Amino acid sequence: MNHPIRLLSLLSCALLALQHNAVANDKKRRPANHPRAAIAAPRQEPTPLLPDSPLHGWDYVIDKLRKDGFKEERLRHAYLDPRMPYLTLVPFSVHPRESSASYRHFTKSAEVQLARDFLTKNKKAFDEAEKRFHVSRFVVVSILLIESHFGRHTGQLLALHRLSRLASVADPANLKQNFHEQQLRDRTVTYEQVVQRAAYLEKTFYPEILSLFDIAEKAGVDVLDIRGSSAGAIGMPQFLPSAMIKFGIDGDSDHRLSLYEDADAIASTSNFLHFYGWKEPADRNAKRRVIMRYNKSEAYVEAVLGVAARLDGKLTASPRGKK
Repeated sequence: MNHPIRLLSLLSCALLALQHNAVANDKKRRPANHPRAAIAAPRQEPTPLLPDSPLHGWDYVIDKLRKDGFKEERLRHAYLDPRMPYLTLVPFSVHPRESSASYRHFTKSAEVQLARDFLTKNKKAFDEAEKRFHVSRFVVVSILLIESHFGRHTGQLLALHRLSRLASVADPANLKQNFHEQQLRDRTVTYEQVVQRAAYLEKTFYPEILSLFDIAEKAGVDVLDIRGSSAGAIGMPQFLPSAMIKFGIDGDSDHRLSLYEDADAIASTSNFLHFYGWKEPADRNAKRRVIMRYNKSEAYVEAVLGVAARLDGKLTASPRGKK
């Protein structure tokens, strides 16, 4: 019988990225207005944001962690370790946008065939997930295709580094520099807009650092050994740490959770959608609202439903998604 995995068993999920995806990359684009895609990985390391900082620039996030009860030794191990890069400018937009063109290729025949092959290969896992969660297998497989190409592109970056960058956007030095650079591009951007957007990103990503430390502690692993995408997302469904804890399911009942294994990724994604209200049958707008909880991008939602419609004639693609 399938069952939610205990946090202690998250060890395999946290580390299998290193074992299963050593050559994986994180080149696929994410919706710009989805929090996990708020910041793209820099092509080269620019100048440290706070070059004179004895904490390698991580003063802002370390201060918050101290206030949340983290011991100094633990913080210094994580943030002053040679593997942990210095904090550099974290650029962000106050008006993130995403074009449907970013997802257009997922509805091409070759991509849809990959999804069909994955469905066939994992028929038993999809049967069990549908029976348990009552979520369309075609939507689940579409999400896994778009999120990571079924595990091919999950990311090999330090999850703590990527999450800490996003949680540091409201550092005064980062705010000042972002405002200056955005003003050069658009004089209508106000400092208040920059502050508000930074506050949203910090509110979204700072709790993920706490969840990541929690996973590492309970699993007995070094937090710097946990790898993920450019926004700290992990595994085939690209869950952030809090989602991994809340929705991770041991789909193949092998008493461990790995979001890099097909059955676990299928069950966990189904669990997420079920929790946020997916129902069968339901109208298109109701389904769109649930997928929006996965990724707050109109383009992403239309892509998921578009691929699903190609796989299942019962689902209707949007008029603008038809060719």
